[in-house]
Amino acid sequence: MRLAGLRLSNYKKFKQENFDLSKKVTLLYGENSSGKSSFLKAIAGAKQTFNQKNVYDSWAAQGDITDLGDYADFIHNHNSALKFGIGFTLSEKGRKKRPFEAVHYERLDLDLIYDQDKSVECARLYSIKSKPTPLGRDTTHQKDYNYTLRRNINRSSFMFDCSVDYLDALNDCLNKRRFLGDGDVRLAFSKSASVTVTGAKNFSLTKESGNSISPSWISLTDFKYQFEKISIAFEKIFYLGPLRISPSRGYKKKLHEMSVGTNGEQTPAILYYMQQASEKSKNKSEDSWGRFSRWFSLVFKGCSVKTKKNGSNIEISVLKDGRADSIQDIGFGYSQVIPIIAQAAVMEPGQTLIVEQPELHLHPKAQVELSRFLVDAIVHGLYLILETHSEHILKGMQLAISESNIGGELKLSKDDVSIYYFLNCDADLSQYKILELNKWGEIEGGWPKGFFDESLDISRKMFLNKNLKANS
Repeated sequence: MRLAGLRLSNYKKFKQENFDLSKKVTLLYGENSSGKSSFLKAIAGAKQTFNQKNVYDSWAAQGDITDLGDYADFIHNHNSALKFGIGFTLSEKGRKKRPFEAVHYERLDLDLIYDQDKSVECARLYSIKSKPTPLGRDTTHQKDYNYTLRRNINRSSFMFDCSVDYLDALNDCLNKRRFLGDGDVRLAFSKSASVTVTGAKNFSLTKESGNSISPSWISLTDFKYQFEKISIAFEKIFYLGPLRISPSRGYKKKLHEMSVGTNGEQTPAILYYMQQASEKSKNKSEDSWGRFSRWFSLVFKGCSVKTKKNGSNIEISVLKDGRADSIQDIGFGYSQVIPIIAQAAVMEPGQTLIVEQPELHLHPKAQVELSRFLVDAIVHGLYLILETHSEHILKGMQLAISESNIGGELKLSKDDVSIYYFLNCDADLSQYKILELNKWGEIEGGWPKGFFDESLDISRKMFLNKNLKANS
């Protein structure tokens, strides 16, 4: 399953917003301090939360990926009395249920509400609302499979509330022996759950041994399974921040991972690993190093990259016209793009790459070529979420959509692209517009005011100034 939607409430400048992330590429545009980075940091915060063992209890606002500060720093209007909410839609459309497979979801909506725990100044879990759509289950009758877990005021227990359809589904799962997990997952909370059920008069939930079992036990088992699904989904999301490592004549070889790191700090090790694996491989099909090399030459025509181990250091060189130069001795833009391409090259189809300002230190022409690499990465099967101020990246994707209609090499549809234009409504509130594209890549209704119209405005003012002088 992959992240296909995000909901935020009382978070930074967002009062209540819902974001569709189901498209192959999501572009985030807008003025400075309009909410673009805050949106991405919410995803980063969720990733570091679900990477830790405290996912059942608290929100990991501070971690290796991002630092959102204390509760008052990220809550809307800095009002610590408010509850912070984040919700996820996970989707796995098209996959068929495998024989003897346990419960699996085609879609999962999970909303988490946190409030402030003043004793430790952090966000603690207040309630969970889940609405799963089981894979293969008949959805034509619009059944409502939902439940809610909510902490009591004293935080000593959870109240459980579920729909009749959810209860029926649990009974069905139990009868087919597909639902029960190992152990009582209430231990994950170290709490016992009180129970209320909406519209249900009785329960017939029993273990095979005949011992009675409460619906709260079942729900928490299901909840643990859902959290595992979300945790796996966030493992497939890779985040690159706007401040990437500076070029150097040598980089310390670090422990190899399949992530270049938030700042690209693992990039040299990733490059060295890819190159070594490719040189040793007898497989003639394109590998990760082949993809990296092809994508790099798309952005920087006629250029390639080589790595060399020198003692405990890794050296990176860029080759052009038979000449090799240290990455330290060429344009800064090379070092800022290499981590993006390297990360994309080692990712598998269906995974998501988030990048803040991919265009940093690139000439406009190179930004257009960067968009061609990004489109090719989409064709490879990656999902992209990009926060950018580059008109040229958008123009490059618009061109790819247009060329797709006349047999262009890179295939991109208007339905593959989602564009969010963030607006500063006031100092404390951010909203957005969704810009729609037509089949030729043009923005429906024209470009909105303030959206890359500065060049035209400056040209108009220069023309007026020239005429004013001529007529004076």
